[in-house]
Amino acid sequence: ADRANVSTGTINYHFGNMHKLIMAALQAASLAPDGHDYASDSPLDKLKIFAFSHIFQSSTDRFWRFWVNCAAAGTRDAELRKHQNRRFEKQQTTWTELIQDAVKAGQLPSLPDARVMAEQLMIFTHGLVMRQILQPGAENRLHCEKLLERYFEALEHPRQS
Repeated sequence: ADRANVSTGTINYHFGNMHKLIMAALQAASLAPDGHDYASDSPLDKLKIFAFSHIFQSSTDRFWRFWVNCAAAGTRDAELRKHQNRRFEKQQTTWTELIQDAVKAGQLPSLPDARVMAEQLMIFTHGLVMRQILQPGAENRLHCEKLLERYFEALEHPRQS
């Protein structure tokens, strides 16, 4: 309300209730990062941008803490949990499509199941978010970034057995 220069009553009237406000905030936070022209990016580049930019924000980023609190609240609130699950599924679908497109473009080797790979990547990146929340600081952030870089290297160049 302060940033929008309106009263909290106006915010309450617009959203109707706290659940709708929280869900709108979660939806806004899941949008693509601003200030980037995605049309010129390859599918693999888009996937990396999503993974890195949604995950590696400042260690004091309010959204991270908001997201964790909403995830925790979802254990006690069925409506919020349902919303979080829909959001996760939507994100997984987008990442799956990017992986499939990267395979078609020859940027990734053929994968047995792009949906499973997208889910694993999402779980890994969400884990990195939690690690940074629990251990904030530049050193840990750099470590998490290197872990994600190695994940993508392994995805792009799997070892032949």
